[in-house]
Amino acid sequence: MPSRRPSARRTLRLAVPVAAVLLALAAGAGGFFVARAATFTDQASVPANTFITDTLAPPTGLAASVVGSNIRLDWTPTTDTYASGYKVRRGTTSGGPYTEINTVTPYTTATYTDSTAAAGTRYYYVLQTYFQSWLSVYSNEANAAVPANTGWRSPTAEAAVTSSSGDNNGFELTPTNAFADGGSYAEDVDSGTASSQDCASTGRDRHRFYDYGFTIPSGQTINGIEVRLDAWV
Repeated sequence: MPSRRPSARRTLRLAVPVAAVLLALAAGAGGFFVARAATFTDQASVPANTFITDTLAPPTGLAASVVGSNIRLDWTPTTDTYASGYKVRRGTTSGGPYTEINTVTPYTTATYTDSTAAAGTRYYYVLQTYFQSWLSVYSNEANAAVPANTGWRSPTAEAAVTSSSGDNNGFELTPTNAFADGGSYAEDVDSGTASSQDCASTGRDRHRFYDYGFTIPSGQTINGIEVRLDAWV
């Protein structure tokens, strides 16, 4: 009986790639071939998200005091240890508006000196704690004013005291010479009706010099008045 060997046609068919066979089958059936990506869905349990809220705390106990020609601020630092520092704000009216004049760091800082305060102006200060772009509410308000010294001022008006003052005619000669400190002078010729050296004596002449042109800024307190008299007897 003759032996059987594979034919060349079968060997060729086995050599054709699988993809080509699929394409040939699709074409032979009069259809087309579409490749699709598989999509898988499933469910997984995710633990609940936890959000921590906080309010950035301002410093407390803000106080202002005058040190020389400057104003010093002292306070108790914020309780929030992640804070960056403080915004220093200043205004000339209680309750604001305020303008930021400086930033101080770190958050443990507890003092600041304002060296730009003008003498005679009362300033009102508040602080804000900050962290990045996050700001606290204002601290309590504190105020202070560097005292202003007017320097020596001369009078611009005068008048004799005409009752219970010697002969009631004051400085009879050139009383306006007392308006300026110089070589000329106002003169009381007879010095009254008594020889007492007590300035409170009703027997001595008196003269009033006034209108010194003082301007007291709003909110200021007069700490004292110095008087200088250049005279001779």
